[in-house]
Amino acid sequence: MNSVEVSAIPTSPKIDNLLERLSSRVNRMVIVITIALMGGMVVDIALQVLFRYVLNKSLAWSDEIGRYLFLWSVFLGATIGIKQNLHPSFGSVINVLPGKLKGMGILLGRVLTLGFNAILFILSVRVIPTFESGLSPALEIPLSYLYLVFPVFSVISSIHTLSYIWKERRGIPLMMWVLSVGLIILSLYLGSLDSHMQLNFPLTLFICLIVFFSLGIPIAFVLGLTSITLFFLSSPIPMTVVPQRMFLISDNFSLMAIPFFMLTGSLMQVGGVAERLVRLTSVLIGWVRGGLGYADILVSAFFADISGSAVADTAAIGSVMLPGMVARGYDKPFATAIQSAAGTLGVLIPPSITTILFAITANVSVTKMFLASFFPALMVIISFAIVVFFTARKRNYPKEAKPTSTEVWQAFKGAFFPIWTPVIILGGIMSGIFTTTEAGVIAVFYTLIVMLFQGQLTFKSLYQGFLDAIHGTSRVMFIVASAFILGWLLVVSQLSQTTSNFLLSLSHNPYVVLIIVNVFLALVHVVLETNSTILLIVPILMPILNSIGIDPVHFGILLLINSAIGLLTPPIGIILYIASGITNITVERLAKAVIPFILMLVLDLIFVIAFPGIVSFLPNLFGK
Repeated sequence: MNSVEVSAIPTSPKIDNLLERLSSRVNRMVIVITIALMGGMVVDIALQVLFRYVLNKSLAWSDEIGRYLFLWSVFLGATIGIKQNLHPSFGSVINVLPGKLKGMGILLGRVLTLGFNAILFILSVRVIPTFESGLSPALEIPLSYLYLVFPVFSVISSIHTLSYIWKERRGIPLMMWVLSVGLIILSLYLGSLDSHMQLNFPLTLFICLIVFFSLGIPIAFVLGLTSITLFFLSSPIPMTVVPQRMFLISDNFSLMAIPFFMLTGSLMQVGGVAERLVRLTSVLIGWVRGGLGYADILVSAFFADISGSAVADTAAIGSVMLPGMVARGYDKPFATAIQSAAGTLGVLIPPSITTILFAITANVSVTKMFLASFFPALMVIISFAIVVFFTARKRNYPKEAKPTSTEVWQAFKGAFFPIWTPVIILGGIMSGIFTTTEAGVIAVFYTLIVMLFQGQLTFKSLYQGFLDAIHGTSRVMFIVASAFILGWLLVVSQLSQTTSNFLLSLSHNPYVVLIIVNVFLALVHVVLETNSTILLIVPILMPILNSIGIDPVHFGILLLINSAIGLLTPPIGIILYIASGITNITVERLAKAVIPFILMLVLDLIFVIAFPGIVSFLPNLFGK
């Protein structure tokens, strides 16, 4: 018997356009509000810096209001990512399915996303009354007002998801729609329950991750859906904990550094700073054989020192460097591989956002992690340059003309003010003058001043810079908020104790354990992106590593190098997709071309395992 097609159901053009118009109008409104919220964060922390360091006074309310602006900007920004399909997902399974099955799988994924929104809405509504009498310490704002962000997010996210479902409805069997409606009703029912089953926790976790990832659901929703499923099927803890744990992203001042570094990088990108840095490095080193490859690595390292983001680094520098390299005769896959590898320096070179997340998760000093990463990052830069050196000579890549003194001076003059940005950021942090978050907002203001004097500070550049920063921040922080729930569940379920017993049954030798852990992390990075890995795996592994005397900072640097490998490994390696999109080559060709760089990262990883002194030297030197 043939299934009834949904396209046979009568539809109206008015209905077709209604959801899309509503979704688009809501999204435009949210963009304006979120830009205002991020602008408010910048002004708030700037005032905090001014009063603390110039007027020698303290603003009791500044820290609090900044964190709440951050909370709302993250979740409203996440809805923009949903509307524009910006949130990373694992699409390798669903994309290979035949047309109708793929459509059904996508529909199921969208419906499960709606289910998450419905449950979060109900849980938030249930939690809000319990905070009606609670007030924030400084401003005495009712906490129930702050928790409204979750039902607001759920409603807006649902509008965007419903809009996509309606656009993608054709060709889907009616039975699939019946199932979808059933899932939504089930979600509403589950959100109202406090009773739970007690199924096997690790098995439930594994099945949930496999199923949800296979449907191509964005990673943040995968983590949230997995958490809710575990709460109901395998944990006695009430599900009302979900919004409470997500609220905790606003309870960590250091996390606010992330949007500021994102904003600094995006403003410099739209302000033409990337082009100035490329010109300077190309003039300085482009005249040797393979010089543009070296320049790509160096300028990527420098830009990573500003943006703190591997994704921002790859997009900003790759869009400038790659067309020129290809035009000068560089093999397109290898040129793209250079940029992909160089982009991973964004996870190693401070002020790396990944490093900040690890430091917060592992409860170690951000400054100490920044210091510890310098020499390993330098080692990785040199190892990438070695690959370029031998490949350039083997393929006889061209040399650029030697620059004149005038050209050198013009390039240096154009990049003079931007190159002081990392000095301000890292100098303030390392010296203890600024916190990481304060250094981020100072970098934003310095960038705005540079753009003003260079004539590139316009309304359009400001709007685009803030919007790009919101996209980048929401991609990271939405995953962080969802991972906070699942990571906490993994800890309270005593999964770390089970893992510890297993690892220690294999060996008590720290070097052997580190090798086993890094192999495990390499496998995890194949299916899970970097930030999720840190937030989920580090809480499980840290007690084990501490018990056998492994320095958490040493482990952190190893994790960062391992994450760099993960960024270059399909199917999750997001840098591969960004770089291949710039040069329009397939990810398969790029994945093959990037293998020499991955091998060098593996050698770097082994070297840092064998010689932990390369990590501890600078922290010890600076008394950290």
